Amino acid sequence: MGTGVNSQIIGTSTRWRFEFYTGILLLLITLPLNYILTKYYYGILGPAIANLFAFTLYNAIRYNYLQKKFNLQPFTRQTAYTILLGLFAFFICYFLFTDYSGFTGMFIRSICFILLYVSGTLALKLSADVLPVWNTFLKKLGIKIGE
Repeated sequence: MGTGVNSQIIGTSTRWRFEFYTGILLLLITLPLNYILTKYYYGILGPAIANLFAFTLYNAIRYNYLQKKFNLQPFTRQTAYTILLGLFAFFICYFLFTDYSGFTGMFIRSICFILLYVSGTLALKLSADVLPVWNTFLKKLGIKIGE
């Protein structure tokens, strides 16, 4: 998702042919890899592994192209912190609630993850876009902010 807008940038530029060629490359990698990994190696997991590999390669090529041709890249230090916060929240929730299973476990882990991730994002100010939305939400609830 972090590289999702690269398609629009490349496709609407004068270098739109690169968009076409990388789409063909993705197709040429994905179809045979799906077949081979499904039939001969991993069964039902084959397409997932094939798509992970194909899209990783596809996005890496396009990321490097955007970096070289347009001097653009979507990632910052905050991106790394956000990923680390997500991993931290996941492992905390996973190990805290190992005794719960089924719907109850899923519900408890999900609520715990949301609380940890949202509070971490707000406390660390990981996104400039989140804080105004959060402040608007608090105002609608009638909670005074910084007054």
